Amino acid sequence: RTVLGAHDDDERDNSDGGCDRGVRSGPGRETHDRTDAMSFAALRMIAGLTVAPVSATLIALSAYDAFWHAGLFPEGAPLHSLDSAASFGPGVAILAVPTTAAGAVPGVKWLKRHGPLSLGRLMLLGAFLGNVPFALIIVGIVVANAFRGTLAVHYWYGFEALGRVSLGVISGAGSAAVFWLVAVYRNPGSA
Repeated sequence: RTVLGAHDDDERDNSDGGCDRGVRSGPGRETHDRTDAMSFAALRMIAGLTVAPVSATLIALSAYDAFWHAGLFPEGAPLHSLDSAASFGPGVAILAVPTTAAGAVPGVKWLKRHGPLSLGRLMLLGAFLGNVPFALIIVGIVVANAFRGTLAVHYWYGFEALGRVSLGVISGAGSAAVFWLVAVYRNPGSA
């Protein structure tokens, strides 16, 4: 609280003896506007990163179903049922949360330091990160089989691998597009 008359020209007394900063235009008001815009941009970034794993899961489930109906799964594809969706969905969600935390957060920070957060750049990051879990699973299978003295990666060659990579690209890029829509689109504080 200030004493009446003991303040700068860009402040004005209230009837209760207090003072409002930035009521009139001036340097104080611009600082408040910038702070409000930055905190709103930060909230939108948090919201975007929160919704990213959920959208990755929903997009992956939709793509999985579309692939199944189009006959794009090779031999050994699970039966079309709620059981396969019930196991695939949580599996994607379990992988999407740490991928977002360990990959998307630092990736978005890096992209933001090196230019604007455009839709295309974010989708490329998402497509890459969408395939990181698949790549780690393949490395794990190769290493485990090497210790056993077998090399049983034939399940991951050719068309089946292409299907898995496509699911990663679709879910990762789609999730990045949802992130862009929530956190970046029409948000001047995020650029």
